Amino acid sequence: MKSWYLINPPSTNSGGFEDESFNDYRYDAISDILGTELASDIVIYKSDLSEDTSVNVRAVVQNNTAATYLNAMQREFISTPGTFTSGDYVYFEGEYWLIVGRPGTNKVYEKVVTLLCQYKLKWQKDDGSVVERWANFTSASKYDKGEAGNYVLYLTTNNYTILMPQDKDSETIDGRRVFVDLSDEPRKVFRITRDDDVLLNYPQHGGIFTFIASKDEFDPHKDNPELGLCDYFEPFVPEITEDDPPVVTIDITCKGEKMVVAGGNPKTFTANFYSSDGQDVDERSMTWTVTCTPENEQYVHYEVIDIQKIRIQVDYDTSIIGTSIMLTAKCYNDSESIYVEIGGGI
Repeated sequence: MKSWYLINPPSTNSGGFEDESFNDYRYDAISDILGTELASDIVIYKSDLSEDTSVNVRAVVQNNTAATYLNAMQREFISTPGTFTSGDYVYFEGEYWLIVGRPGTNKVYEKVVTLLCQYKLKWQKDDGSVVERWANFTSASKYDKGEAGNYVLYLTTNNYTILMPQDKDSETIDGRRVFVDLSDEPRKVFRITRDDDVLLNYPQHGGIFTFIASKDEFDPHKDNPELGLCDYFEPFVPEITEDDPPVVTIDITCKGEKMVVAGGNPKTFTANFYSSDGQDVDERSMTWTVTCTPENEQYVHYEVIDIQKIRIQVDYDTSIIGTSIMLTAKCYNDSESIYVEIGGGI
């Protein structure tokens, strides 16, 4: 459709179809720039810095020649729409930059604001696994003199505002103690508090967690400088065996016929099992299952008396005589089942 409003007679430079042309080739301008030396190579990482999810892209970097030291902690990256997500890291010039702003596009290119990550936090979750996240730090104690106490005892004080990626592992840092110390043998400990999880949340574009870190005291009994972990504890590691369970042969036996008399004495059944390849068989791995029709469940009673033996008794009722019970013994991945008839004689 020709857009006559673009024509400004007597100009001969407009034909009326310019808006369609601009729309068709709107991404070419940024693509052309990204292919020149004006753009830089960057790597985008998810919060866990997994190489499997990393993406190499070209981007234009703005504010790379900052005039103040605070501006030097911030960069803006421009690339094709759909490139950035808040909470991701941009690896640029050997440093990690956290995407803290909501990605915005003018339908030609996409732009994000990032902050420099100065320190990598490290902590343990409840299961003992270790989480590491690069974070941005700013002072939250501008007018604090750095110490508190009385004439007898002085304690150091300090507070940081910390920005981190918004994910399930990052939220577990709330309430934990961490090292924030650049020395080889860290001693400066901070407690993470006040998780403001909605301030920088962008429902369609990721998000950022905001925490407050308050100075705490080093505890030599719980804090491990060598591992860089405060309140360290040995994680529980379940014993893993590479050996497959043995192949077991099971034989269910009893005295006389495989039958239980309704209203009569209980009968004992025994499971004998052995491994065909000579492996040891742990009898504690054996289980019993007694199966009967729903109508008969009220009459059938059983008791496991020493793992390998089970005692079955059946109450007298004419409706149950002539039916049967399925008795199953299972050991590891192998099982054996027999049918036990219910008789009517006493």
